[in-house]
Amino acid sequence: MPLPSYIICSESGALDQSGRVSHFNVIDKLLLHVQSIENPKKKAKHAPVVFRAPLDIQVVAKWMREGSDNPGDEYEAEFVVTRPGEMQQTVLHAAHFKFDKEFQRFIVNIAFSPAPGYSKSGLLVFESRVRKVKTKTWHRQQCLVPVEAAASDHPESATANGKKQHKKRG
Repeated sequence: MPLPSYIICSESGALDQSGRVSHFNVIDKLLLHVQSIENPKKKAKHAPVVFRAPLDIQVVAKWMREGSDNPGDEYEAEFVVTRPGEMQQTVLHAAHFKFDKEFQRFIVNIAFSPAPGYSKSGLLVFESRVRKVKTKTWHRQQCLVPVEAAASDHPESATANGKKQHKKRG
């Protein structure tokens, strides 16, 4: 069965003509800026609100063909995410592939935007999994990203490693 080589989360990356990949601004932690406002419906003093500007995240997983794997065998691959405080996994990407080379790389780009009212701290789990077609057992590798919801007067929604993400103009 394929062997996990690595999985990494970053703000962006690049793939050159030779197939080498670079990762920019590797994400160690996400900080959600939660602003408290008056909530007239519940007559509570403050309720958390998360602004929804997305944070670009690129997740890259690399799998290595094991010596006993037949290059003609077909595999299924999925990228899934589990948000803090939730049990349900969301499929970000699904594909079928064959190991034409020694390694197989999957790259998924997402705009992470917390749902309205979302203000949970915990682990954001990105998982890459593969299995041979018509089998039940997935081989998995995960990238665990701590998420910290913190009170803030600033309208940014999410920052990586505590730093605001800068957009390129042009």
